[in-house]
Amino acid sequence: MSRARVGWFFAVAVSAVVWSAQALVGHAVRLENQPIVMMIRSGEAVPEKRALAASIADYESALKWAPCNIALHAELSLLLAQDADAAMALPDAKQGDSALEAMQKMLVSRLACTPRDGKAWLDVAMVDVFREGATPRALSAYRMSALAAPGESWLAKKRLEFALGFLPILTARELAVARADLSVLERAHPNNMIAIQTAAQVENKPALYAIFGATVPVDEP
Repeated sequence: MSRARVGWFFAVAVSAVVWSAQALVGHAVRLENQPIVMMIRSGEAVPEKRALAASIADYESALKWAPCNIALHAELSLLLAQDADAAMALPDAKQGDSALEAMQKMLVSRLACTPRDGKAWLDVAMVDVFREGATPRALSAYRMSALAAPGESWLAKKRLEFALGFLPILTARELAVARADLSVLERAHPNNMIAIQTAAQVENKPALYAIFGATVPVDEP
């Protein structure tokens, strides 16, 4: 067997071992922390602060070995969001900002692996807003969410809710995103339009469309 072929087989073998190790680390961490993850998802109880911090540390350590394990990122997002919610309820603003900063860093790492994750882009926008207000960077992340996932109706609804909070400062680019999301929601889940209408505090669909500089589309005969 030639040296080149031996080298190729060796590289493949090493890659397989590394991949297996990463998968095992991720599986072990997720299995150990499922009780606290399920507790947060169910909303039936609030995890104890020390246990939450330990779980976050476990996931962060695992991601050093498996930096693009999407399941680890998703569950760490849940844990960090829970931590941020608790920290922001405290009188010490620094604790809330530190928790949001940790969330922000994790989302940046996640997007480095999955740049077409529209939900992660919207989460970046929301975290930026909490930390610094509706900055150009936050609005850029909002637009990136639509660029990455333009046709997902559940995400279109979340983006519209986000947009409603910042109507006075939206530029033509953000308004175009909102109009596109209205079209997506109209086609996929017309009933959700009522929820957006309620959030916008308008009485009818034409008034909702008008907020974003649009008119209700007329159906083809």
